Amino acid sequence: MRSMNVHVTVGVRARGPCGSRNMLGGVAPQRGLCVTAAGTVAHGKLEGRKGAESTGVGKKGIDGGVRRFEEIPHTGRSGWVNLVKFWREDRFRQLHKHMERTFNALGPIYRERLGTHSSVNIMLPSDIAELFRSEGLHPRRMTLQPWATHRETRQHSKGVFLKNGEEWRADRLLLNKEVMMSAAVRRFLPLLDEVAMDFCRMLRGKVEREGRGEEGKRSLTMDPSPDLFRFALE
Repeated sequence: MRSMNVHVTVGVRARGPCGSRNMLGGVAPQRGLCVTAAGTVAHGKLEGRKGAESTGVGKKGIDGGVRRFEEIPHTGRSGWVNLVKFWREDRFRQLHKHMERTFNALGPIYRERLGTHSSVNIMLPSDIAELFRSEGLHPRRMTLQPWATHRETRQHSKGVFLKNGEEWRADRLLLNKEVMMSAAVRRFLPLLDEVAMDFCRMLRGKVEREGRGEEGKRSLTMDPSPDLFRFALE
């Protein structure tokens, strides 16, 4: 099957002491692929669950039935109108909030067009698992083209993060030996622990400097996103 220029964005909403949060990652599905709670629709046929019929309308999902790609709820057919709304309402800065509101309004699977970019957004862990199982041995991820072009121009290796298909799999098999085995993981722990401890000290110092309350028991309400980004990058 050929790939089509539609991306799937997964958004796992996890509950914690401070409410909900979204963890996002992009993947590019195969042509005609629609993931639902009941299974996977590829070229109009339902796959992935025992007992489901092959018509694409058999076993029911969360909202009552398996939908074809064209029937997935969407935020608007005009990609340019949607893009103007994004800029006007500054949604790019609070993309996770936009996705949370849209999931609540349209359900756990919805489509969105922004300019020339099309995406299918899914939230339920069961749907995300179906998608990953449908990728096969050579998955295609959303490419960060400026980053990839920069590496290619300077003739640097792109690594598994910027590769796709067979090229990705060849490097990933080599990398698995270095990062997936317990002995290799133990070698990385001291390095990760040093960064994590430094991050905790930074947060503790910020609370003591800017927080409210008596010393040693201060509290601070803050947006940790910028600091978490720097921590993850390091």
